[in-house]
Amino acid sequence: MIATDLVDGPIARRLKQRSDIGAHLDSVADVVLNACLLAGVLILCWDLLRDELLLIGAAVASYGLSLSFGFRKFGRFLAYHTDVAKLTQWLAAFAAVSLILEWSEWPFRVAAISAILGNLEAVAITSVLTIWQTDVSTLFRIWPTR
Repeated sequence: MIATDLVDGPIARRLKQRSDIGAHLDSVADVVLNACLLAGVLILCWDLLRDELLLIGAAVASYGLSLSFGFRKFGRFLAYHTDVAKLTQWLAAFAAVSLILEWSEWPFRVAAISAILGNLEAVAITSVLTIWQTDVSTLFRIWPTR
């Protein structure tokens, strides 16, 4: 699913089939994927992740903050698809493999910190935007225009 995420957006843009509802559905799919990935590694690698609960809680809380802030400001959920969020997807996938194969917890920590930073960037983007929009790759892309 992560690999298809790289393909569907560019194809939609190239064929001029991009839509706000498509961006929203893509965001929902990303959340479901991340939730399943987190639940899976928690179940399979509980012994390795037991000491990481504070970091996991911070990542989940930062997502909740981003989601609620966006919903409060615009009355709808965010669908920014930032560069940091895309990077975090790949880091999370690598972290899951690393945990399952018992290589190291460090990729998980890096992915969680990346998720927190991405969620905080989404809050900052929401603060700067005056109207709801999708596909904001980075705060710096919109910052000069405001």
